[in-house]
Amino acid sequence: MVLVINSNLKSGQVRSYINQHENNIAKSMERLSSGLRVNSAADDVAGLGIAVRVQSQVNGIQAAVKNTQEGISFAQTGDGALREVEQMLQSMRQLVVQSLNETNNPADRASIQKELDAMKSAIEANLGQVNYNNNGIFNGDFQNKFFQIGKDSASSLGISINKLDTNQLGSRISLVGTSGVDTESTLLGTNLGPADFFTINEIAIRESSASDDQVSSIDNANSAIAKAAAINASFDLTGVRATVLATRTDGQKTLDADLGGGVYGNSGSIQAVSLTANTYITINNVNISGFDVQENDADGKLVSAINAHFDETGVYAELNANAELVLIAPDGRNLMLNYEGDNFGDDLEALIGLNDGDDFAYGGGILLESDESVSFNFGDFTNSVLGDIVGDYAHADVASYNPNKDRALNSLDVTDDSNRLHALNTLDRALAQVSDERSFFGALLNRFSHTVASLENEKVNLESMKSHIQDADFGYETARLALNQIRLNASASMLAAANVDPALALALVNTSSLA
Repeated sequence: MVLVINSNLKSGQVRSYINQHENNIAKSMERLSSGLRVNSAADDVAGLGIAVRVQSQVNGIQAAVKNTQEGISFAQTGDGALREVEQMLQSMRQLVVQSLNETNNPADRASIQKELDAMKSAIEANLGQVNYNNNGIFNGDFQNKFFQIGKDSASSLGISINKLDTNQLGSRISLVGTSGVDTESTLLGTNLGPADFFTINEIAIRESSASDDQVSSIDNANSAIAKAAAINASFDLTGVRATVLATRTDGQKTLDADLGGGVYGNSGSIQAVSLTANTYITINNVNISGFDVQENDADGKLVSAINAHFDETGVYAELNANAELVLIAPDGRNLMLNYEGDNFGDDLEALIGLNDGDDFAYGGGILLESDESVSFNFGDFTNSVLGDIVGDYAHADVASYNPNKDRALNSLDVTDDSNRLHALNTLDRALAQVSDERSFFGALLNRFSHTVASLENEKVNLESMKSHIQDADFGYETARLALNQIRLNASASMLAAANVDPALALALVNTSSLA
């Protein structure tokens, strides 16, 4: 062994380990005190970048949830105002029915007319004054307004609301499809040849796309939501607004004869069957199983089980008068129904009594509205794809419609013999229009509510991902802290031992001096 005093290599090595242990202790204490595994870029270069991006998405989702909740309040404001208008229209209709009785004399009808005029003024004032945060809802100014309901720029919902007053009520053009849309095709797509076309007031309507529908789980570009969005994209130029109506399994049958494809709708009442892990119903990719279904769903288990998954599927169930199962997606999303397995050789579809459409989804309905004259030019298949707006699936070419301004609510007059005969029709049309508007706001409420639920779920998952990257594991860090403290104590002892060799050298010097 060589004894030296200028170089104490053993002490240097031990001091190096002591520094490492002290750094590790400091890092563990920093993580335990902050609760974070990544406190600086040096801790995890890639992880920090991912965590920052995830946090940006979380912040965006939080803002989007707030926006969407404001959208819910907006829709509730519109629906509440229309509910009051609807009640006034019902009262007006009752008065008109009273006026039609020939036992009334001119003075009686004049009195009734005064009350009707007062209600017309109340409706006009009500609709004109409805606003949300100083944004008029029914005064015609709410056009191409966007709700940012997602964390990125692509996740916005455009909304246009037609002007609604006593000049429009009773005269507006309202066209509703005979059935739900054809979910096998986009708005302009066809499996039979080149792309189709569709113009409104000579304005070409764009193709529907998957990005138009953020809620359907299949065939998004083919849904009523996507097709309505394509039509509404040109609202400023056409003056025609498309509203998505609920998807109903009892509203698709009329497509069968025209398309010759899937067989939709009910085939009979519900029969007794056991739904198991091998025999089950799938609705929008969610399995319904694990219970026995009674005949006609007597105990309500089938309907309850389907409704329990509404947040996942967007679909609820009810029974019609014939104890047949009816599925409804209130926001108009595509509704995919599938069956798996059988029950002792019996076809499950036949036992449930609701056709799955041969693997084709049920589609929502479309309502087209305009306050002015409108001319549609349909391609070979567009009318059929929209669920038959015209009233003839085979219709192609031009279809024109004109509002009846002379039959608007503001012209309602029961004192005039010729007008009195049309008064009930005017009120019935006005009530239908208000009902359609309320359906629009109802669909909007459902859309916003589902969006909030989806955003909250996405936020939880992103925060979980960020936690795995950035948060400290207290069990691991406390164990590391204890280990490094033990190592530091051991290194301190070894440092004392490492200093023995220089001490021996000095002892030799002292011994030689004494000699």
